[in-house]
Amino acid sequence: MMGGPGGGADATGKGAAGAGLIGDVAVSTSSASAGGMGGPGGPGGGSSTGTKARGVDITSWVKYKVNNDGTYSVDFSLGDYMIYRGAKMNKAVPGFDVITYGQEDWEFGSPEKDGRHFSTMVNNVFSDPAKAAVLKPLYSTADSKVFLDVNKDADFDAMVATHKAEIAEIAKGDKYGNNIVDLYNPDRYIGAKGTENPAWARVMMGGVEGDMPLVASMNISVRWKMAGVKNVILQWQWNGGHVPSDIFTQTFDGYIDQMVKKGL
Repeated sequence: MMGGPGGGADATGKGAAGAGLIGDVAVSTSSASAGGMGGPGGPGGGSSTGTKARGVDITSWVKYKVNNDGTYSVDFSLGDYMIYRGAKMNKAVPGFDVITYGQEDWEFGSPEKDGRHFSTMVNNVFSDPAKAAVLKPLYSTADSKVFLDVNKDADFDAMVATHKAEIAEIAKGDKYGNNIVDLYNPDRYIGAKGTENPAWARVMMGGVEGDMPLVASMNISVRWKMAGVKNVILQWQWNGGHVPSDIFTQTFDGYIDQMVKKGL
């Protein structure tokens, strides 16, 4: 049997309601020989000994309540949530198009170069004389050892010139005339002529994803809707990070069940 909302199941298989977002969580040290699978937020039931692990205290800005009917509610302000989420951001400026060539730059390489800069927005900043004048004194070998002058000092002008040249190369297109950055963008395909819409579309993203904004998942969901896909689900996993673990839970299984039941 499944545990109640926010809790696990006891030895009789009855659900035990969670005590809140910051409760003590019982961690079983033996196999669950009786009872059922734990509900969201709690372990499974069974005879066991256990220790306690303390969760992160977020009650200063989140209010959690278990209702008499077993349901629960979570209340918080958008401003408080953004402060909490912002503390977990992993991508430093300028984001994916890293000055030192990060893993995303390798996706847009050429026969001559393993990686190429691709962000036109970053290029626009470098192309603005006023902004470039502010950035130049800040650029150092700590930022990149790729672009150095004859004295082995960081060469900001060489870095900017290379950035602009690589953006221009990509804009010219590959041997088929395609801009490979555009080819990488799913927005170019959803609803486009010659593409076939899925019967269902489900977008899952961690609520505290540290590498990209939540609005990215919303944009994809909106594009599916605009393309005429009727069954579009957008889910933000509470406190989930860069790789939400939803596929290992009953949530994903339940989603597949819904698709099969509707004849997909």
